Amino acid sequence: MGKILIRPELQGGCTVGGTEVISSTGAYKGVISTTNITATGNTVIGDSASDTMAINALTTVTTNQKIQYRDTGIYTYSSANGVFDVVSDTTLNLTGGAVTFAVTASGLSGTTLISNTVTSTSATPSNVRSIIGAVVDATTITSGLLTGVRGLATIASASGGFVYGTQGKLAVTGTLSGSVWAAGLFGQLDMSAATVNAGQVAAIWGDWGATSGTETDMTGARGIVMTNTTDATLNAQIYLYGKATYFAELAGPGSVETYVAAAGTSAGSAGDTSKCNATKVLAISIDGVAHYIPVFAQNT
Repeated sequence: MGKILIRPELQGGCTVGGTEVISSTGAYKGVISTTNITATGNTVIGDSASDTMAINALTTVTTNQKIQYRDTGIYTYSSANGVFDVVSDTTLNLTGGAVTFAVTASGLSGTTLISNTVTSTSATPSNVRSIIGAVVDATTITSGLLTGVRGLATIASASGGFVYGTQGKLAVTGTLSGSVWAAGLFGQLDMSAATVNAGQVAAIWGDWGATSGTETDMTGARGIVMTNTTDATLNAQIYLYGKATYFAELAGPGSVETYVAAAGTSAGSAGDTSKCNATKVLAISIDGVAHYIPVFAQNT
């Protein structure tokens, strides 16, 4: 069978080979098997919600034409060659066991896989968030891993540039004043309904990983880094507020903390009995020169 031209405005119905294919209201019915079907005007397939249409071959929507759902505010289309657009005037839900987004390209420049912008014009916004990643577990966890949001950057090697697993950034274009609390990256625990009975917990946690690789030069390796290369003089590089048993807790595998050493006893050293007679020292570097802070195992 060759090309068939059907004009849906046809009234009174149509029967092909003994099968009604257009009802008296102008709706397609039955099964039409042909090479091409061209429909002009408004086209209705099926008379009720229980009717279905199976497409077993390539379906092409030309240029930037839309496939619309419910009303004019919900549709899919292609705004340009190589671009697929999904538009919803209220909410867009992606539901599934797993939703995966991936991009493959070489020589990426200024490429963003997922971009979302929320514009707020309120002086008193309440819990406005651009993206929320949430995991909920209603039972007692005995092992495994739960992560609300994960950032991962995998590289073969690097000799320059910047690589971030996760980046938090705050851009201020006006004036900061009053009692504002602003941060590029903020970690917070909500323990208001919790019972803390041992375990390890922290608002911000950094970890070097399970194993290390080849270490030929570790002079630039740090657990935590804070840099300020601007002309601004900060009030402090580190700010700690609130109750704690200790200012710092130092520990290491097998009680090996390489930055804690026995105090030297020579004249001028922290362990000099005629001076402070300290038992141990903390090693720090100031402008590349080693210095030592004396510490004591008693305070009575």
